[in-house]
Amino acid sequence: MMTNLCGWDHDGEFYSRERDSKKQNVFGWKKNKSEGATMTIYNSICATHSCAGGGDNVDGGFGCWGCITPLMCRIWPGTVRTAWADRYGSADVATATADEASALPSYWDEVKDPSSTVEYFPLEPGTEEPGRVYDAISLSTGPLELRIHSIERVQNIGLWQAYCAKKSEIVQREASRRPPNVTNHSGTLERNWVFHGLESEMADKVAQLGFNRAFCGENAVLYGKGVYFARDAYYSAFPLYSPPDAGGVQTMFAVRLAVGNWSQGVRGAPTPAVRDSARGLLYDTTVDSMDDPSIFVAYHSAQCYPEYRVRFTQANPARSHPKAGKPSPKWGKGYRPDMLAP
Repeated sequence: MMTNLCGWDHDGEFYSRERDSKKQNVFGWKKNKSEGATMTIYNSICATHSCAGGGDNVDGGFGCWGCITPLMCRIWPGTVRTAWADRYGSADVATATADEASALPSYWDEVKDPSSTVEYFPLEPGTEEPGRVYDAISLSTGPLELRIHSIERVQNIGLWQAYCAKKSEIVQREASRRPPNVTNHSGTLERNWVFHGLESEMADKVAQLGFNRAFCGENAVLYGKGVYFARDAYYSAFPLYSPPDAGGVQTMFAVRLAVGNWSQGVRGAPTPAVRDSARGLLYDTTVDSMDDPSIFVAYHSAQCYPEYRVRFTQANPARSHPKAGKPSPKWGKGYRPDMLAP
């Protein structure tokens, strides 16, 4: 278990007690809050951190960094700085400033054409970045005998910043307001990655404008009227969702999705269920299974970022429609909600 217990002692000094034998959770600070302390929070994940704050709460402590960061931002506006671990920018971080929340990933390439809304950067096979995407896809696609022709990083600054702002909004809400009726106990409010198959000619529109319910088929209403994403690439690789082009090549996106907390999907529902009627708060997404979702439905275009465009063919495509609700895949290294986590 990795948990940091934090709070104020009787002299007004901030302290941290570490419970991590691997020393992966670290807080640094100038000790006295009355002196205008500056706090640096290094990236870490608390295994017990739930979407409502979670963590331990003793001696007036506030729990792990996912809970403490928004509070520090209110106490010392402008002084809290979140140090993104270079884990491809994947951590759920309640950031101190809008600039930090929307910072471009460090692994992005320099934009070649500033006048372009979106650019694609083909990734070199055999390197770490496409290897992670390939591993995530391979978790469920073994029987299909997929051949990946290309993996391209999608760089759209406007979409990325909108996504980061929406994710930050969800993270800060869960950390500071502690809404009731938490349903996501996975330890992360973001999924890296979920998958979305589509017609090849639609890919450029999605990369430029983001996911839009208008792009979705009329039949995609089983779990609500939103944009559908699959936990397993096997599902998105089905030709109904990613039809082959004239050359037989299919397309899917590996997508970052700010799932937040979810409700059970309802056929034809235009929104997720009400989470807190007193606040007029809805859930963030709907799912096919509350305990182990394999299908996520998003209702806000800023919740999802099409991070990688994947082109592929398959030697042994599924002959019948894939079934939702299957347990998380265990092939290879096994499924994790955040495939970028160490």
